[in-house]
Amino acid sequence: MCGTIENKTAHRVLHCDHWRKRADDYNYYNNTGHKYCAKGSEHWVHPGDTTRKHVDVDALYVPRHKTIHAYLNCPLTIGRGWATDLTHQNGGWFKFATDCLVSLG
Repeated sequence: MCGTIENKTAHRVLHCDHWRKRADDYNYYNNTGHKYCAKGSEHWVHPGDTTRKHVDVDALYVPRHKTIHAYLNCPLTIGRGWATDLTHQNGGWFKFATDCLVSLG
């Protein structure tokens, strides 16, 4: 099972498929260069698209003072899914577990 992003928004969304550090899932991390997301591991998922098959997405980028409406379905780690608004005051990454399907929009 791989972390996946389904982008139902009208905007492209940046995601990370190689998280470099130990970090708790379902938390926010400041964007400090490539401290968390390995260089070359940031990719865009365009409106209406889903991340590539067999790629384990670890985090998505939440721009400063923006809110992204999301539904997280993570059957192995948290059970049934839940809706949430992702907001990062300074801009940075929202880390999620490897079993999550994250639907945006």
